[in-house]
Amino acid sequence: MEKTDQQIEAFFDSEGDSPLSACLNELETLTATAHMSKAFCVFSTFDLLAQFYRGELKKGQSAKRLKKYWGKYTNLNNSQLELLYQFRNAVIHSFGQHAFDKQTKREFRFLIDNGQSPTITSKTKTVVSVNMEKLEKLLEKSISAYRGDLTDKKHLRENFYTVYRRIGILFDSGPNSGATEEWNP
Repeated sequence: MEKTDQQIEAFFDSEGDSPLSACLNELETLTATAHMSKAFCVFSTFDLLAQFYRGELKKGQSAKRLKKYWGKYTNLNNSQLELLYQFRNAVIHSFGQHAFDKQTKREFRFLIDNGQSPTITSKTKTVVSVNMEKLEKLLEKSISAYRGDLTDKKHLRENFYTVYRRIGILFDSGPNSGATEEWNP
């Protein structure tokens, strides 16, 4: 087994020490009504996966990375992807309530609706409904599809490894941590 293959296995191991397993394990501990905490974990995980997918950690590139990742690994249309990105901004910057798109000068307000509604949809010009249960399922499906693509797409494995070298493993730096892998930028 190649070194990269071992790292891919370690990254996706739910019992492991990867940032992905940390995000997903944290998400599992949250109650169904902890909508904003769940959304924060979901978007942190999407951000993480998009970094690995694109092979870059540059600041200021999250919109581009996320939209490329979502475009590849979700079935959302461009309008839904834009709403999802605005919800991500609202969650990250204002606890999920409000976002403002400087380019379009549009304001957004978000509601959680876990009924039969779609993952994300506009209710009015400014009000957007988000189904957190479906958003979590979307994350799960994207992880599975991305992992599958890593097995047969060399450029994705190269992108993965580029980011993995920097942020692929979480470790405790305490005296008894047992961390054996040295950081090498």
